[in-house]
Amino acid sequence: MENGRGKATLPSPATRATSPRSSVGKMPSPGTTKRGLDRLTAEKFEESFPTGRGELEFTGKMMPAGRDQYANVICEVRCGDELFNFPLKYDSKNYELLHSKFGDEPTNWKGEVECEIKSYRKRERDGKTGDTISTEVFYVAVM
Repeated sequence: MENGRGKATLPSPATRATSPRSSVGKMPSPGTTKRGLDRLTAEKFEESFPTGRGELEFTGKMMPAGRDQYANVICEVRCGDELFNFPLKYDSKNYELLHSKFGDEPTNWKGEVECEIKSYRKRERDGKTGDTISTEVFYVAVM
């Protein structure tokens, strides 16, 4: 997370798979997002954008995800009139697209980004019966 001059930066998508999780803690503290904000879900996104498409405004505030196993970094975004946390994993398509738009510097992650609701099929085993269960999962995707 730190370059040679001691300034915090985000890992590039090309190196994100080999970036250690512990390096996330070196993210800058100025402009840290609030831990009390709700996570942006597809349902909350759809409340502001009934068509399933709309613009999220990134505020330039972010924090390390800490022990969250589903994210490396959490960005603060505005959806409609409310602020939300938007978790990102370094190996996700969302992170790759946002990194190419905003760059390495966390404070530069400001501006509007076109997003839409997408879905995927998640398969998991039922703990009681051992049967495979397929569930459709919806998420907010950067376009």
